[in-house]
Amino acid sequence: MVILFMDNLNSIIDLKRLNLIKKQITPRESKKLEKKLSLLFKGFSKDSLNFISIIDRFNDPSFDQNKLEKYNTGTREIVIINRDYKIKDAISNILKEDFIGFDTEQRPTFKRGEKQKNFALIQIATKDFCYLFQTKYLHDIKPIIKIITNEKIIKVGFDLKNDNKEFKNQLNIEPKNIFDLSPFMKRNLLHKNQIGVKNSVALILLKQMQKSKKIAMSNWENRILNENQIKYASEDATAPYDIFSYLYNNFPTIIS
Repeated sequence: MVILFMDNLNSIIDLKRLNLIKKQITPRESKKLEKKLSLLFKGFSKDSLNFISIIDRFNDPSFDQNKLEKYNTGTREIVIINRDYKIKDAISNILKEDFIGFDTEQRPTFKRGEKQKNFALIQIATKDFCYLFQTKYLHDIKPIIKIITNEKIIKVGFDLKNDNKEFKNQLNIEPKNIFDLSPFMKRNLLHKNQIGVKNSVALILLKQMQKSKKIAMSNWENRILNENQIKYASEDATAPYDIFSYLYNNFPTIIS
């Protein structure tokens, strides 16, 4: 019975459904059921129980992302950095943060077996800024590497496994204090697959994030990025920041 309810948390919080079940079983079985549910809930923190509303949203077939307000970077200043003299101020601001939104972009490969391109862009989001570091045009990226390997600042992103691999392959570094929201969402939504940034924005922030494959596959090595590229790259860093911030403020025991 406990396994059944764990597999379908909607049944736990839907009182009508629960009462219907209780009507179909004996009083003795009903008491056993209540006892088992009580023991089950003892293992849940208050945050875990509150998070069930998000699980219900995820499992609700009528939940339509397309009807949600569009997601954007908010009031943040977007700063494109392709000259070395601009790095110092950006790094100074980033070092003040406890956590940052984090992502990378690379020029896409179109041929099978073609070697992965080097990072074209490293995006870092804070509460007030989103920095787009065009690494192809920077001579010294050591200050950026210091951020990535900083053990105190939490780097929050989605599906960071490949990014971590490329940092090792390209720069021979290992990012420190990484918080990958993809497995976190998968684990807490009790889902078999990874949950990406678009679905997470809808479920957690109740916003619709627009993701274009055409923009994703565009040339990120262009010195002059177009508006769509800037929007896409910025949101890929600000979205994980905003989700982590929301979770941290509303479900602190889960996020820790």
